Amino acid sequence: MNQKKRLEFRPIRRDRYGEAKPRVGIEWHYHEQGTPEAGFAMRLLERISANYFSISGEDSAGRQAVSILPPKEVVARVCDTADEAFKEFRVRGWMIDVPTLAELEDQIKEEEDKAENK
Repeated sequence: MNQKKRLEFRPIRRDRYGEAKPRVGIEWHYHEQGTPEAGFAMRLLERISANYFSISGEDSAGRQAVSILPPKEVVARVCDTADEAFKEFRVRGWMIDVPTLAELEDQIKEEEDKAENK
């Protein structure tokens, strides 16, 4: 089975002023990243997934019987909720456009050029 590698890490050296010995840490590089919708869905899943149940009739004493939804249905419901939430966020103008990295780099270069020409 040849799976795509999803995570890499490498050691990094952190020199700190006044410390004789450098610290060593780990830098993580993920090959995939969730969107804001995925993050929102994950937070929903963490908080309310245990509360998803369905009514399955009555027990022998006439009380309402409930059963916990299967994980696949819980995940689908949470993702649908996140999807609808972000659609509404966009309708309300709560999401903003962010410049691309190339646009940000161009903006920085323009500002540096203006500063040099003063």
